[in-house]
Amino acid sequence: MNATMSFQAKHELLERITARYRLGSRKQKRMILDEFIESTGYARKYAIRLLGEPGDAAAAPITRQRLRWYGPAVEEALMTVWKSANGICAKRLIPFMPELICRRRRKTGPLCRTRESQAAGKRWR
Repeated sequence: MNATMSFQAKHELLERITARYRLGSRKQKRMILDEFIESTGYARKYAIRLLGEPGDAAAAPITRQRLRWYGPAVEEALMTVWKSANGICAKRLIPFMPELICRRRRKTGPLCRTRESQAAGKRWR
């Protein structure tokens, strides 16, 4: 096993061997796989996955646009509450939302004045 092989060298070796591996018979694939494992030090199952999958499909991440639930006024109010809680994660912020909103209202008045924000605020009471 060659532990000093760089990532770039492993990647180049993978590119050279992949086409031969995919077109080979079962016996040839086993021999190619054994050589690849010995030279890279990868685990057998990981090497099989690398040699068997197309290279470009795995590289492109899937990105989807998330739908907005609330408008900019509500988003601004939530950011204000989140900042007042020192930017804690949502899981820890949600239990404190009613208390933070009440304190904020007493201190500065309503966080925002739109109907949408008032409907959203009812969820946290």
